[in-house]
Amino acid sequence: MRANTLNITLFVLVVLSAALNFYSGTVIRASRKQNAKHPDDPIIFEPIIDLPLVVHESLLRIGLSTSDLKPRTEPVLIIDGFTINDELDMLEVRLEELWDVVDYFIVAEAKLTFQNKPKPLFYNENKHKFAKYASKIIHVALEKGSDVVVEWENEVLFRNSIGRVGIPKLQEKIQVKSDDILLLGDIDEIPDHRVLRFFKQYTGYPTAAVFSLRWSYYSFLWLNKRKWEGTVAVTVGDLRAYNKDMDTNWIRYNRLGKQSKNEIWTIGRYGLWAGWHCSWCMTPESMIRKAESFSHAQIQHKPGAKDPSKLKEKRKKGVWLDTDQVEGIRMSYTGLPDDETAPQFLYTPEAKAKFDYMFD
Repeated sequence: MRANTLNITLFVLVVLSAALNFYSGTVIRASRKQNAKHPDDPIIFEPIIDLPLVVHESLLRIGLSTSDLKPRTEPVLIIDGFTINDELDMLEVRLEELWDVVDYFIVAEAKLTFQNKPKPLFYNENKHKFAKYASKIIHVALEKGSDVVVEWENEVLFRNSIGRVGIPKLQEKIQVKSDDILLLGDIDEIPDHRVLRFFKQYTGYPTAAVFSLRWSYYSFLWLNKRKWEGTVAVTVGDLRAYNKDMDTNWIRYNRLGKQSKNEIWTIGRYGLWAGWHCSWCMTPESMIRKAESFSHAQIQHKPGAKDPSKLKEKRKKGVWLDTDQVEGIRMSYTGLPDDETAPQFLYTPEAKAKFDYMFD
């Protein structure tokens, strides 16, 4: 009787633990452990693996479970590659949020915008502000743009420099192995660090992954009604096999040709995201520079696109610059541990005060 009571108590504790972890974004799978020397003793339930809930559910969608996973014999490198214009605030948020799990950040910039206009090397001119992160940053600075100047060509060229220039520069510091993981996304797409830690520690799933991100605009509080699937993770070996020149743009736009669920999987869904995408999450002054710089050149000709006061009003009302319509839902932000409105770094009082416009 006593043994049965203890069994029930332990089972309840495991269920409660699982419920709490479900609420905070992780899931625990329990195993039954019996004492071999004393088989009559109560069976003990113990957690044998701890995963983000978003990973667990995404595995189930492609027919896998935690039993298919295997711990890596040693952690792989996580390499985070992205281009940058003047989004220095978002760069700081990204570095802080992912610092403990990303091994190297490849930061690529150029002296030309995507629209082929001259511009400063904003990161290079401000790298003293990022001195404490220097040990993990691989800086790529391009002097010129594409020889064929048409819409999107510079973006393709600059994104390709992450693999063509950034990876070789990294290899001068450390050996980059075939199973190391390269993330390719925009600077305002921040993956959940818990998902990256899973990549780092486990194998047994498709080697390419698409991140379904919480898509907000202007700030983390204007939630878009649609999902955003932008950032893609692949192994360095898969990139080398697909393209000998290491053209990383192929990762973003055709996902190295991977299509079947055995080759590529999507992590996350609407409401259970694998990170954050805060589009145009910047001050009105930076919004003007972006409109004059990025590949969607038509945006700069929209009404109010270059007027700071009108942009401030659009941000306040959630009126999307491209459509002149409210595209999202205004959300609240509690700042409590279970609130995943924004990356965890922004929960700190210092960060929230410094980047208060990200919560307008």
